[in-house]
Amino acid sequence: MRTLRLQYPLRLLCRVLDVSRSGYYAWQHRRPSKRARVSAPML
Repeated sequence: MRTLRLQYPLRLLCRVLDVSRSGYYAWQHRRPSKRARVSAPML
């Protein structure tokens, strides 16, 4: 969805993907889960 944001309005993407705009923004600012942090490659 991040890459599509450059081509399409957020309102359209949320409607097509059946996601609320507030839910999208909450996901965007949420910290990664413990599982995601553990499985992420070390830099």
